Amino acid sequence: YYGNPEATSQILDSDGWIHTGDLGYFNDDNLLHVVDRKKAMLKFQGIHYWPAEIENVIRELPQVRDVCVVGIADDVLGDVAAALVVKSPSCNITPEEIMNHVAKRFVATHKHLHAGVRFTERLPVNNNGKTMRIAARELYKSLGGTTTKGN
Repeated sequence: YYGNPEATSQILDSDGWIHTGDLGYFNDDNLLHVVDRKKAMLKFQGIHYWPAEIENVIRELPQVRDVCVVGIADDVLGDVAAALVVKSPSCNITPEEIMNHVAKRFVATHKHLHAGVRFTERLPVNNNGKTMRIAARELYKSLGGTTTKGN
C-alpha cells in the first residue's frame, strides 16, 4: 500500500492497527498460525464456514492431488460448497466418494458439498502459485454437467 494513501486508510484503524484480513490463532507456544482470509469465508443458511476446512479434509484422500472449494450462490441457501478437484496421476475417484468422505468427517451439514464435485486437469493459479478462488468458481461453473446435490 506504499504510496497509496486511500488503500492504506482502508486497512489502518484510528489506533494505528493494520487490519490485513488474515485469520489465525496463537498456539500454546505463542506462535501465530495464519489459516485463511476473512474474504474467503462463506455463509450457508446463515452459518459461516471456511472453504479451507473442507479442502483439508478432501486432501486426506490419496487420490486427490489438489482441490479448491468455492461457494456457488443460491438465493435460498446462500453459499453452497462445491469442490473443484485435480486427481492424482493414475488414480480413480468419483464425486460421490469425495462427497461421502466430507459428509463422514463433518457432522455439520453446512460444510457438506451440496453443490457437488467437478474434476479439472489444473486449478487456476496466480504468478505466486496461489489458487485464484474467483477464477476457480468460474471454472467450476463452466465445466457444466449435472450438479450432484448432497445432504
